[in-house]
Amino acid sequence: MRTPKVTADEVVRAAAALLATQGTSALSARRLASELGTSTMTVYTHFGSMPELVRAVVAEGFRQLDRHLDALPVTDDPRADLVAIARAYRANALENPHLYAVMFSGVDDAPADRTADERRVREHSLRTLRSASTRAVEAGALADPGDSWEYPRRFWATAHGFVSLELAGLIGSPATVERSYLAVVDAVLNASATR
Repeated sequence: MRTPKVTADEVVRAAAALLATQGTSALSARRLASELGTSTMTVYTHFGSMPELVRAVVAEGFRQLDRHLDALPVTDDPRADLVAIARAYRANALENPHLYAVMFSGVDDAPADRTADERRVREHSLRTLRSASTRAVEAGALADPGDSWEYPRRFWATAHGFVSLELAGLIGSPATVERSYLAVVDAVLNASATR
């Protein structure tokens, strides 16, 4: 009997679902092979080891986020661009909830162990946010905080906190949650605006 061909992407998605719903103790090559209807060799052929698979799951989560952010146009209205980034951030999390849950879980390794490529993948999204924030400061839409990373940290923390609560089912009904999210984004932008 031949083992069905399973792609690396399918392995990553199955691993993300296990990590997000059952934690690191549930993740094993045997369990993944069973979930995917294939052999354990499939996992090792694609990734070499379980730690490499976990790193691939985290990297894929950030790649999906970057795909959403990179699709956004840069306009003449940096404030509107920041709102668009916030919307894209949430859309990515809702489309990829298991990947999103693993991206920030710390399951892959300690920051000091990350390669330059891994750090670059993780920082790309934040740099996109920094660029939009810098343009908003230069256009006078936001007050100059004196630190170009201040707004990206604020905005990311706000979006991440809201979206994490939403994915956990702790914020409102689906009918009202987007309006609440945009109100929070607006409040953060208004608090940061020039006076």
